[in-house]
Order: sequence, then C-alpha cells, then structure tokens
Amino acid sequence: MPYALRVEASRFEESGRLVLGAGELGLTCAAFVLLIFRNAGVELLDCATWTQRSPERTAADEEAQRRLVVMLHRENSAHADAVAAEVGCLRFRPEEVAAASAHRPHPVDYARVEALGQLLIAALRAPIALPHGAPLRG
Repeated sequence: MPYALRVEASRFEESGRLVLGAGELGLTCAAFVLLIFRNAGVELLDCATWTQRSPERTAADEEAQRRLVVMLHRENSAHADAVAAEVGCLRFRPEEVAAASAHRPHPVDYARVEALGQLLIAALRAPIALPHGAPLRG
C-alpha cells in the first residue's frame, strides 16, 4: 500500500481495493484506520473542524512528517520526493485516531480529539507499578 501524508478523498471500494483521491499518493497509518472505519460506516473524525495546531504542535507534526519522508527514501526516493512536497499538510495523529475510536458520539471534533489524544499519550507514558514478581500478562 503506498504511503503518503495528504489524504482527502481516498477510499476503499466495497471489494477492499484502495482508490486514491485525485493527486493523492497514499495513506498514513492513521488515515488507513480512518478509511477502514469509514468503510464500515463509522466516521471517526469531524474533519470539517480540523484546524492548524499551535505553532509548537505544528512544528512537531512537520518534524514527524520529515522523519517519515527520510524513511521512505530508503525504499523509493522518487516517491519520497513526491511525498516531501506534502510536508506541512494537516496531520491526523495516531493517538487522536485511537482516542476517537473509543469515544462517542462519532464523529469527534478536533478540539475534543486533540485533548483525548494527549490524554492517551500521557496514559501510555505513565509508569505501571506491578507488585514484585507479578507476571506481565492478564
């Protein structure tokens, strides 16, 4: 499956075949999940409410996008060069998509999902206190 940063009109056909939107080059992992849910009839995010993030978070998004382009260069430099032109597009962060999938009602607006995503990251980074010798399985 082709990887790219900007996704607006891509979709899956009923057969499961990916149909890229006009001028689109592929999907991010988060966009893949969004399209899977959409195909199942669940619109996770209210994309109309999506806005630019704060300057600090926008810079972090662009840095993450640049790192992904560097990784793409290892596989296909021509494709990576095309994807590099998309750096700076609005980003649906994985933690936001994950948080939206567990939140009701759908679709979740930008302000709510950004806050939920930050809570999810904080929870994932929190230390887990296990009793001495406790197994890591449930």
